[in-house]
Amino acid sequence: MRASGQLRGLCQVDVEVRCLKRPVHSSARARIAMRTVSSMDSREAGQLLIRKLTRNPPHGARVQARISRRGG
Repeated sequence: MRASGQLRGLCQVDVEVRCLKRPVHSSARARIAMRTVSSMDSREAGQLLIRKLTRNPPHGARVQARISRRGG
């Protein structure tokens, strides 16, 4: 039996930020792994994070993000 609020899901989001037109020390990359509780959908949580990260990037920056793995 699961306790309420127990971790159950996983969502990984790969993020890349580019600031220059050419890939000369411009590219920053990160992988964000989120564990979700039983009342959350891991894919929806990943999509919300992607929306937040890509909505208003700093001037001149391009932010790309995608869900690379999900489970639970």
